[in-house]
Amino acid sequence: MKKNLFAIGLLSLSISMSQAQVLTYMGDTSLMHISKGTLYYNGGGMKTVATGKVENHGNIMIEGSNTDVFETKQTGGAIDKTDGGNFVLKLNEPGNYADAPSPGSAIPSTFTYGQLSISGIPQNQITGYVDKEYRNVAHGDYQQIGLPFYDKTLSTLNSELGKTFNNNRFSGNEILVWNNQNVVFDNLGSLSSQKTSVPGSYYILGAKNNSLDLQSVTRVLEGMPYSDETAPNSKLLKDAGNGINFGTNGNNTNAYNERYNSYLQDAFAVSIDGGAWGANFGRNLYQFSNPFFTNLDLSNLFTDIPNLYGIRLEVSGVQYTPNAGGGSTSFKFVTNNSGVAVGDTDYLLIRPLGTFVLKLRDNSANTTINLANYRRFADYKGSTGLSTFSLLGGNNLNLKTASLSKGVKSSGTVKELAIVGLDQNGNELERTYYVVSPNSVTGYSPDINSQVVLSGGSSFGTYEENINGGYDNDHASYWLYINEANESNFTGKNIKLVNYNPNIKSVKFFIKENGEKLDTGVENLSTGLSFYYNTANGVAKSIKNEAVIPVQMNSNNTAEFDIYYGAPNNGTLGIDENVLKGNKTQVLYDVAQKEYKVKFASNWKTASIAVYDMSGKLVKSANNVNAKEDYLVSGLVKNAVYIVKVTSETGEVVSSKIIIK
Repeated sequence: MKKNLFAIGLLSLSISMSQAQVLTYMGDTSLMHISKGTLYYNGGGMKTVATGKVENHGNIMIEGSNTDVFETKQTGGAIDKTDGGNFVLKLNEPGNYADAPSPGSAIPSTFTYGQLSISGIPQNQITGYVDKEYRNVAHGDYQQIGLPFYDKTLSTLNSELGKTFNNNRFSGNEILVWNNQNVVFDNLGSLSSQKTSVPGSYYILGAKNNSLDLQSVTRVLEGMPYSDETAPNSKLLKDAGNGINFGTNGNNTNAYNERYNSYLQDAFAVSIDGGAWGANFGRNLYQFSNPFFTNLDLSNLFTDIPNLYGIRLEVSGVQYTPNAGGGSTSFKFVTNNSGVAVGDTDYLLIRPLGTFVLKLRDNSANTTINLANYRRFADYKGSTGLSTFSLLGGNNLNLKTASLSKGVKSSGTVKELAIVGLDQNGNELERTYYVVSPNSVTGYSPDINSQVVLSGGSSFGTYEENINGGYDNDHASYWLYINEANESNFTGKNIKLVNYNPNIKSVKFFIKENGEKLDTGVENLSTGLSFYYNTANGVAKSIKNEAVIPVQMNSNNTAEFDIYYGAPNNGTLGIDENVLKGNKTQVLYDVAQKEYKVKFASNWKTASIAVYDMSGKLVKSANNVNAKEDYLVSGLVKNAVYIVKVTSETGEVVSSKIIIK
């Protein structure tokens, strides 16, 4: 992307002021237009008066000192102007708000926006109001959001976002803020007096009955920017969930009488512990938001936080039932393998007002990160990584490249296969990842490097592998979004990829090595080996980068593949082809029937089914169910959350939470 740079002391509309407090002065009726792709550098303060206006489609960097100010003033220049309209951060392509960045691609971002960085100016000297245009995908019943405004009264969101919020918990219209230590969303006081105070706070906005429209209308939020000089930008990653007794299977309640199992989700811990509500579940999770009007680049966090296990991003499908709870049906995940970020690395660039979650392996380190250090004016450009203007380096303006693949160990490379399920029009529906390296771990182990289990709303993924290939029957009650195996002991052996989504008509493959995409059509990695998949007739074929293959569902509306790193060993092709070992029983939502159903593993004969409400009361049961047919979970009261427990004739158990709306 072409970038223009203005490093100036004066523009035709700018006046240098005395005492070095204001470098750029925008008088009444003046207009400064910063074009898309342009960086405007201002080495001092900035002030607008009356109708003076800055319209920013590009990037503005203000680097000042403790004598400088950022102000918007009324006519006369003495009284603060707080009704907005003077410093506007524009969306350039508002209709493209749902588009993700494309790291490793030469295609420019299709969603760009004006960004503002203010450095070195104390908070009490930042009194100017900024208008931030905003659109975002709908997250569901609660919108996850950051508010990068200092001392902003929360009731102002009513007019800005086009709906009336309150502080009535369970109403579906309230605003709550996350408490990392207590692992709960906290109530707020009266919104007419409650103000933002801690940068990086993670808020949720009630969006009951689709009452919050951030998609068809460009909203404008107003307020004073946070200073990068304020202490709360530094976040101590310590004691999240420490000492809290979640109870057996999360049945204890928080201070608001909500069961922890009604809202707490931790796919990282399920991977580490081999199941939910183990020692790591719900602990060492830190939820933050972007407190600035620039992007945050999280690609270096695995270097800066030695015990960081993974990053959770882009929540969607939030469902909630009053007095029962809820959660999200899908996320994006990034983990670390041998110093290389794997998974949904496209999403490591956090937009203004965006949110993210960090999962640490343990509570052993007193790690502090300063969110101000991760600010970037960034576009993903080319295969070398992030092309950015650095915001770190005092008053020196540097153009730098930050790779997404840092700290790679010399013992070998990280090979990553992304498997993307597409609908009949070629649109992505679901995806999963397979990662292989000398430091990866085959099969279940608490020492895994990069695995993440699938969320409850998914129907496309892989299963934990046996050391000899195929299903690991001892750890088949969950399946994986990111799967890993060690190339030393698993080359030529198969993992199982299963699709239960009838709308997936084809699969597309993307291959990376050490975080860098292979060229289109290339299959060989640096080892000389390739990834493989088996076809319907049992013949293995090598996988070329960006190749697309059709998906054919069987009579059970399921499609299954074997995926290999390295050509299949003799005797491994067709492992578990005749009998699908492993517990693949799933509780899925049938869109056509608008009901949940149990889809049984093909090696199950009969099953018993028990449905409990969130108080533990049995509300529905069935015995000797024929496992050769799907079982419809019907007749349940709406607006409630239930646990469905399915037990096979051999004692295998699958449990799943469902939400009836």
